[in-house]
Amino acid sequence: MQLIRNIRVTAWTAAILTALWVALTALSVGGVDSSWDERELLQWAADPDIFTTANYAEMLLVTTSVVVLFALLAVYFRERFPATVLIGLLFLPVYAGLQYASYGLQLSVVPSLARRALEEPDSAALALQLLQIRSDTVVGLLNGLGYAILAVPSMLYGRLLELDRKRRAGILLFANGVLCLIGLIGYILDLTALSLGTPAGGVLFLLSLIAIAAAFRSPKEREA
Repeated sequence: MQLIRNIRVTAWTAAILTALWVALTALSVGGVDSSWDERELLQWAADPDIFTTANYAEMLLVTTSVVVLFALLAVYFRERFPATVLIGLLFLPVYAGLQYASYGLQLSVVPSLARRALEEPDSAALALQLLQIRSDTVVGLLNGLGYAILAVPSMLYGRLLELDRKRRAGILLFANGVLCLIGLIGYILDLTALSLGTPAGGVLFLLSLIAIAAAFRSPKEREA
């Protein structure tokens, strides 16, 4: 029962944090103009506002909550599906490492490096490649790759949820994984329509978190 409760609470926590991330992203990225040249982008990165800083810090919390949730699901399924659980777990450290690095750099390194690049143009190339907000940078690619890597355990555990008669949660989690992989393919092939799979997958991921929390209600809550 304690494991069920932990899964439910963690799923709700991840859902709330994800919803907050969506709001903060809208507030922080809303001030970024796609027509900006490199210098204007560096000026934005050199002096991030409170919403941008909070957004990156909050994404570190989202990443942590997601890893904890998948670890709890692994414990829940390990006796019945040990091989599938193990395969899914192998991807979690890679996902977490890429996300912590991507968002951590935005908080610790990018602002000072961007300020330096504004004074020393020769260092601008490095600063630009570390920006997470642009999908065509090294960090932007690694960030997107992190979501694609999470797609594997999402599909695996989504299928396990279906087998456990938690069909709605399983379908949503599985579909999220598929869309994230499609988004990565779209980025690689430079196909805008396919690249939209990543944000679409994000929406389904939020819905799947809510569905997981609902699916792991206690018997008393179900009766109520």
